[in-house]
Amino acid sequence: MGRNKSQRRSSKYFDSDDDTLSTSSTGALSDRSLVQEIEDVESEDTALEGYLDSMYEKRGSTRESGLKGLINALTSNVQLDFAEKSYETLLDQFVKSMKRGFPEVALAAQALGWLAVTVGAGEIAHKVLEDSISHFTRVSKIGSDATNHIMVLQALAIITFVGGNDVEETEKSMDLLWNQVLRTSKTEPAVMESAISAWTFLLTTLPVPRINAQFSEKYLPELSSLLDMDSRAVRISAGEAIAFIFETINSRDQNGDDHLDSNCLDQENNNSLGSLSSLDKLQSRVLEQMKALSSEAGGKGASKKDLNNQRSSFRDFLASIEDGEGPETTVKLQNGFILNISTWTPTIQILVASCIIHCLLTTAS
Repeated sequence: MGRNKSQRRSSKYFDSDDDTLSTSSTGALSDRSLVQEIEDVESEDTALEGYLDSMYEKRGSTRESGLKGLINALTSNVQLDFAEKSYETLLDQFVKSMKRGFPEVALAAQALGWLAVTVGAGEIAHKVLEDSISHFTRVSKIGSDATNHIMVLQALAIITFVGGNDVEETEKSMDLLWNQVLRTSKTEPAVMESAISAWTFLLTTLPVPRINAQFSEKYLPELSSLLDMDSRAVRISAGEAIAFIFETINSRDQNGDDHLDSNCLDQENNNSLGSLSSLDKLQSRVLEQMKALSSEAGGKGASKKDLNNQRSSFRDFLASIEDGEGPETTVKLQNGFILNISTWTPTIQILVASCIIHCLLTTAS
């Protein structure tokens, strides 16, 4: 496109000076931007070191402030360089905080979770799991408010998901979470729901042969009892776990047993016909419970929204179990891409992971 007359006049008399001014101005802006960027990086590094230094203080409130500062830094930007360079110090201090009381314990668990997420799967994340799992075991037995307790359970789940190297490590964390589910007399419904969801989340990472008849016989009775809980959220979480177990067993049966390892084959061959019949009866009872929940009538004082959510959820569970119709889940990705999911494994992993990340983004008070 050509210049207009006034532009051409300016060009005739001021081209040389304009070019010089433009170059000089651009260079100055570039220099200022570079200086500002360097200052921002140095300021951020100084802040991170300051938060880390606070972890060495005797005063609990000072350590908690340091933890909150590190958590905010890890969640606001990808601090990969800092996490990889300082992971030994960070891990050591976070684990020490896990030995203390709430809310420092919950903040430390949250920080450990974000450290694992930041560095990603690999040796460092595995080290995070190895060094912290015994403290998660201890902390799970300590009474605390629901928010802090949930924070600890969610952090354990995401650290295991990212840092676990084998089935045994995953099952160790699952056992810890399951113990929280069984403490029905002491566990608040919100904590129980969180524990079930986190347990199911890790369950989706187990090899299919692990989820066999014996596995079902171990967990289905407890899950069946959870379907009778007053909390609808607990019922739905239990129903989701049951739907996944049924889907996995059915999928394995349809694909044959060629992929089963020798240990699983030996275990299944040792099952008697009576045992299998017992499992069939258990599955039938669970299905009847789920059918009742899918059409439950609302009682006095019942939330219509919660009731509808329960009905809808259990209809989906039943469609998956009885008709093989997986959940229809749509996830919107960046750049307009859409991911359609029709099985429970990715559905649970995506939805539960999103809930866990959201929980870990909320700094404990």
